[in-house]
Amino acid sequence: MKRLLWSAGLLLLCGSCSPAEEFDRGVAAYEQGRYQEANRVFSACLKQHERVSEALFYKGRSLYELNERDSLPAAVTAYRALLVQETGHDTALVYRALEHLGHAYYRLERYPKAFDSFYLTALGKPNTKAINFNLGVCLLALDRPGEASQYLLRECQRGEASAPALAALAEAYLRSQRPDSARFYLQQTLRQYPAYAPAVALQQELDSLTKNR
Repeated sequence: MKRLLWSAGLLLLCGSCSPAEEFDRGVAAYEQGRYQEANRVFSACLKQHERVSEALFYKGRSLYELNERDSLPAAVTAYRALLVQETGHDTALVYRALEHLGHAYYRLERYPKAFDSFYLTALGKPNTKAINFNLGVCLLALDRPGEASQYLLRECQRGEASAPALAALAEAYLRSQRPDSARFYLQQTLRQYPAYAPAVALQQELDSLTKNR
């Protein structure tokens, strides 16, 4: 009997949370990596019409981080619902949603949709971190290395380039039949990141191709 009363007390306590408190609880769960719980909380917030756009955003982020068979398509659905909700509003949340929608599409291998989402992000927020890298790797996945190299070069010229950006640029040049440019950026990659496995593999591929000439 004591256990039943204790359980009932917990249910009453949780049920007494205000919608705003419930939203904050979802954010805390998300930030602590409890994505299943966060998804449930934000779904409840949507039913209560509490901070709908933000709840959709965090629901999408939670589903994306779960990275399960059905969670990525559900993340896409949440982001697209947010964009419909915010139609006509030029807000930072819209561009964050567009960018994360691009990542979800990319992970689903829907590269044209991913490119479109990143491109719209770049139109509204051109200085978004790594946006040129995201556009470049989408174009690589679409077998458009010449166009990819233009975006990736911009990414590498923004400052200290990451290993993935340098290696992706080298790959774009190699696939564009520009081996000298590919070698130049591969050398930069390996000088700064000598243990970066994709660059090491690309170097071996480049050496093999140039030896056979």
